[in-house]
Amino acid sequence: MTIQLRLAAIFVICAINGPVLATTITTTTLPNGMQVRIRADEDLTLTEVTMVFAAGRANDPDSLGGLAHLAEHLLTESSHTYPDGGLMRQSTLYSTYHNAYTNSGYMGFVTQCLPGFLPRVLALEVERLGGSGLDDASFAREKAIVLEEMSYGMRRTPWAEHIEDLYQACYRGHPFGEPVIGTAASVGRMTLADFEAFRQRNILPHRAVLIVSGPLDPDETLDLVEQLFTMGPPAQPQSLQVPDYPPVHSVQIITDSADFEGVRVSLACRIPQANNFDTVLAFCLPDLLAPKRFGLGVGAVPGETLVNLGLFFGYYRPPSKASYGYRYPDFNPDQDAQRALGALWTRLDERMAELANPTLFDQRRQRALDNVGDFGSDHGAGAVLVSGNAGLDSESARETLTELTFPQLADFVDRFINTKRAAVGITHGSDSERQQAIKLASRVAHNDQAQAKDALATLTAPEIEPVLAAYGRAGLQPVTLRYLANGIPFAYLKLPGQTRVRLGGHRALPPLKWQKPGNKPGITRLWGRVVDYDDRQRPDPDNPNDYPRKLPYNLDFQLWAGRLRFSVSGPEDKVSRMVFHLNRRLESRDFNQERWYQVTRNGSGDLAEITAKPSMQARGWRMAQIFGEKYHDLGYWRLDPGTVDKVRYKDLVKLHKEVTNKTEQTMLYGTGSLSPSAIVTELEATLGQRDRFVPYHADPPDVETLTGITGRVVPDLTSGDVRLNLIFALEPDAKRLKPAEHLLLEKLLTQILLSRLRENEGLTYSGLITGWTLYGLTLWEAAVTCQPGQAHLVLAALRDELRRVTTSGCTADEIARARLGLTGKLVRSFSDPDQGLALLRRLAAWGSYPEHLLKTVAEMGDAHINDMAGKVVSADRFVFTALGPMFEEDLEVFELE
Repeated sequence: MTIQLRLAAIFVICAINGPVLATTITTTTLPNGMQVRIRADEDLTLTEVTMVFAAGRANDPDSLGGLAHLAEHLLTESSHTYPDGGLMRQSTLYSTYHNAYTNSGYMGFVTQCLPGFLPRVLALEVERLGGSGLDDASFAREKAIVLEEMSYGMRRTPWAEHIEDLYQACYRGHPFGEPVIGTAASVGRMTLADFEAFRQRNILPHRAVLIVSGPLDPDETLDLVEQLFTMGPPAQPQSLQVPDYPPVHSVQIITDSADFEGVRVSLACRIPQANNFDTVLAFCLPDLLAPKRFGLGVGAVPGETLVNLGLFFGYYRPPSKASYGYRYPDFNPDQDAQRALGALWTRLDERMAELANPTLFDQRRQRALDNVGDFGSDHGAGAVLVSGNAGLDSESARETLTELTFPQLADFVDRFINTKRAAVGITHGSDSERQQAIKLASRVAHNDQAQAKDALATLTAPEIEPVLAAYGRAGLQPVTLRYLANGIPFAYLKLPGQTRVRLGGHRALPPLKWQKPGNKPGITRLWGRVVDYDDRQRPDPDNPNDYPRKLPYNLDFQLWAGRLRFSVSGPEDKVSRMVFHLNRRLESRDFNQERWYQVTRNGSGDLAEITAKPSMQARGWRMAQIFGEKYHDLGYWRLDPGTVDKVRYKDLVKLHKEVTNKTEQTMLYGTGSLSPSAIVTELEATLGQRDRFVPYHADPPDVETLTGITGRVVPDLTSGDVRLNLIFALEPDAKRLKPAEHLLLEKLLTQILLSRLRENEGLTYSGLITGWTLYGLTLWEAAVTCQPGQAHLVLAALRDELRRVTTSGCTADEIARARLGLTGKLVRSFSDPDQGLALLRRLAAWGSYPEHLLKTVAEMGDAHINDMAGKVVSADRFVFTALGPMFEEDLEVFELE
């Protein structure tokens, strides 16, 4: 018998979208103690399966910190039925997306798939419960990947390190105060026997929660779950047992952050998840407060929520380096820290005082309702093993927010965000101990014993073809292409159930004269700092804290080399106002005077800060090798910060007119639940009345002819890893590709790179090969992060793989795996508003909205793909930079001859 509770909730959607849609939630406990939550939702396109185990960092033995995280990696790879990475192969074959995570109290495995593949995906979760089937080589390889992930984490900013230190201070002496990933020493001690003991203690049905959501029949899904998950004896659900939390009290920590002066302050407040009301408010606090003058983030450990408020206050580099922001003549760490902390509390009080206005409070509450999402899968049923709030789901969260009043919110803030409960973090660095302790990393010996075979490399084309055929039959490409009266193309992804509309636009631009020598280099940077602020709003002279306000509806403008990009988002019933404000900003020639004053006051320091960044210097050098030094908008490495002083307000107006006055190269896109006709009607009244659309056909600039390999080491002693970036020579007949060709090549080449460098040899944790469009050209770039001592090995291995691709070509199996991975990514994009918008944005940058993208990917010939791959990458013609803790003379270790 199963213990069963069925909850049904009906949400009424705007009549323009069709009939009433239903969401049904079913919760169940199986005889073996496994808890099940099934969410049937007609609005969803894909099915998602999440398996959560009460097995996180708190379950690690004292000397083996990070064992749960390593176990998560291993449990993703293999089972007894599917050894040698077979579990990963099967999950890759039948899912559009799969991932795993570990935190303080539990680990989870997430898989998305077509509804028809749900039985297969559930069967894989049964396999995960049944055992690992690992050998010593696979275990060693995963340890190497975890150590590389740990090294990759050394690239965190000083601010990120400070926040982690602050959170750990809240739980000092408790397992939740220790790094989830462990340390290099603790991971190095782990053996295969340690993992097996951990698995037998923790990976059990009564310590698991299964969550299934999608367009499914709840009764049929429940029957399937009951048939599959029959393993194990009768049991009751078992929660995570951890030591008592340290008492909540105020604590202060001070950390040092590289070579900066000034201070940053932050507060971390612990909020018990004792009831759903407090938990919902804690997680929704960023939307309810909507702070614009201090940062606010939310984290969680089992049973508690952590709210963090942060404030940047006079934080800048010392005078010997490039400066940023307002410089205090006399830096006093203690005095300025107290001043910043007082300002943080003051700004919180100001925000609460504003929310006393009923209209503003209703707006913020609606924002929280719009973003609540599937609250249950993240904070309710999935975490019931560790938090105990089994009844918390999206419906109860919406109910809490709907009934919320301002006095209740004020009482919540008074109870939890106060000096008695806050951990206060202060970070400054007038004499940086961290900087003094940095040493150049030595070469790390490569561990050949950690090499293994890529588990996915055994997936063959005959196995993949039936899955691709299933995607084809599903007909999942709900992108509608419309044209405004003046010919502007508009691509729209309609997603039922969304309450917000997201719109964007892309305009191709020729090289801007403003960035060339003798004009006003740096002006586009200044434009980007003021254009997003409301030109009608003026500060209140009686309120010294009344700062310029940003444009409504998240209006955002970005002016980069070769393109202007803008975006706007808001509730679906405000589309008319969203489009009005977008068009007004495009047509207006005014800027917020107070914001312009703020930016120009510190403009030279801001630009100097940008140009001083080693990453910008590396990028600028690469661009100079490809385009020469006449296209200065490709990098800030040659810009003189003093030229900003020559920019006048009228210059900004002229630049704005130049980039926004015409729309002939503008392409529009969007996502939402409204009909495309409703969106087009609003666009017609504004953008549709402007000049006619003309595709971008300007002659691309000349590029340098690369005859070999040119490289440079750019030292960055604040980084723990080396970042290798390669830009390949441009072939005349491969300057522009069709979108499907472009996407498939990116997936294919990245998979080949990671197959050897990550999966086989464990040399990297992060790497990709991508192409980006600029002035009618497509530049192909490889980016790989690795340990300093292994950078030469990474470059040599990458050249080996590129040489194979360009001489022998990719195999049919490699191309089939790329088709599978890309198809899954596209299908997932067609079901998600943010990913869908990102896809449409890329297509707009390429100047085309293909109507049959999935079909084109499936039908493209292998010979054609190999021909294209041979023209966009080369093993012997590229420029590269190595950015990280190396000296310039270390270039010789790459042995390029």
